[in-house]
Amino acid sequence: MHKLFGVAFGICLALSPRMAAAMDHSGDPNWNKDDSTGCWIYNPYPQSDEAVAWEGQSCWGDGEANGVGTVTWFLHGAWVIAEKGEMRGGKMYGTWIRRFASGESYDSYFVDSIEQQQPSYADDGGDSGSQEGGSSYTPVYDGDAYMETLKRQNRENCERAAQGANIICNPE
Repeated sequence: MHKLFGVAFGICLALSPRMAAAMDHSGDPNWNKDDSTGCWIYNPYPQSDEAVAWEGQSCWGDGEANGVGTVTWFLHGAWVIAEKGEMRGGKMYGTWIRRFASGESYDSYFVDSIEQQQPSYADDGGDSGSQEGGSSYTPVYDGDAYMETLKRQNRENCERAAQGANIICNPE
């Protein structure tokens, strides 16, 4: 029994440096790192001078973003879109609430960070039949509270930038 434990421990120890290195996406243009949290976010359509901020449940140290949270995308120093939903291994999954700097907002459905058509739902046995082009997802979304969170995040980013952090600040 002790021998089996020793072998299993040795395998785990041997693999742990490789697993940690696998989360470093430096040099891959499809991955952006939030400098304030250290979380990696996947972007299938990268642009130059793009930055990202992640506010969510976790990123397991210096790894990929995971759990429910908000991804805010910046382009040339200005925020362009804030999205709220679930991340798995740094990629967007399921229904996301998307809010653009223009004020437009809508829900989108993602798989591996690629926007999909809304999923269709089978007949639930009721009189209504299947939902055509609709979604049973009803977001819990308070627009004013969400915008206040974005403003707070921006103020914090400006404070960090003033202290010398290499972070994007968009003065209000």
